[in-house]
Amino acid sequence: MSGTGASARTGTATGTAAGTVTTKVPARLDRLPWSRWHWMIVIGLGTVWIPAAGGISGPLIFAGLTSSGVVSDAVLAFSIGAGLMVAAGLVAVFYAVAAEGRSLEDIATPLSARAAEPDLAR
Repeated sequence: MSGTGASARTGTATGTAAGTVTTKVPARLDRLPWSRWHWMIVIGLGTVWIPAAGGISGPLIFAGLTSSGVVSDAVLAFSIGAGLMVAAGLVAVFYAVAAEGRSLEDIATPLSARAAEPDLAR
């Protein structure tokens, strides 16, 4: 490889004017290691997509079960709803933050808050 190009093995790019440029980014982006950032994206999207799917499909299923005129279908629909509420309550018992009667600033530090910077003028 002469001139400007990229090496697939070393992940380096060669420039003509400045010499060799070395980077930590591999030549193929699918070779990047799985990191904390990836987990944040997966968890973030999961917390949005799963409730959205339930919010769309739940009323459709519930309406179908309760409008059929069969009592056992209505009992099933309400039992599913009650079970989901109990499950949500159990999740809240273990993972919820005790936030009643407290201001948001007491629970979490605001993003705009900065640590006191030292006065360098002295």
